[in-house]
Amino acid sequence: MNPRGRPEIVGVMVLMHAVKAVKLGGGKDERGMVEKYTEVMLKKWENSRGIMEIDVQDWSDANYKLMVWAPIWHGMKMARQIVGAGSPLGKRLGEKLRQDLEPLIQKSQAIVLAHAPEEGTRRGLKMYEDILQASS
Repeated sequence: MNPRGRPEIVGVMVLMHAVKAVKLGGGKDERGMVEKYTEVMLKKWENSRGIMEIDVQDWSDANYKLMVWAPIWHGMKMARQIVGAGSPLGKRLGEKLRQDLEPLIQKSQAIVLAHAPEEGTRRGLKMYEDILQASS
């Protein structure tokens, strides 16, 4: 699969443009890039269900999923605020967050906390916690 066709890759673009809109555009998507990349990401998502699966016995996979998906989760939440939670796109984003991404992140977090050694190997968990702290 072409890496540009993976939702987690396109999700990085959503995050980058959402941050730019918030920090430099006063929360406005002036050029429509947040909306554009969000639409692309949601289309790619439908073709990539397997990447959302997680082995409950494999804490390193759960840690990796946190490292990959925590920034995307943050970008999706920011994008939803920018496009409006009540807009059709905002509603679709909210649905994906609730149905797919938030359960994956919560499950991954629980697996890492329960099974990963405490020293040095919890990078994904650390990233997720840092994002949570920065976004509060």
